[in-house]
Amino acid sequence: MSVFWGVLCERDSVSETFGDSDDYVRIVLPSDYPESRIVERLYVAAGLLPKREDMETYNRQKIAAYNERHPEHPISLDLYVMQ
Repeated sequence: MSVFWGVLCERDSVSETFGDSDDYVRIVLPSDYPESRIVERLYVAAGLLPKREDMETYNRQKIAAYNERHPEHPISLDLYVMQ
């Protein structure tokens, strides 16, 4: 129960701590898009998601930016293949 209150009141969460770091790449997957087209348009307009047709370009840009920040541990673009 104390863990619940710690997360709720003090915001002691792993994801928030991890979110402060730029040591990860968050790519967009087709499953990230909501089922409703209206909600999807709102997400795109708010900048939360790229347009579906721009998703692959967006992901490649994110991976390239990560590789620039971390040349000692690059992510291969060959690993990222949209199916």
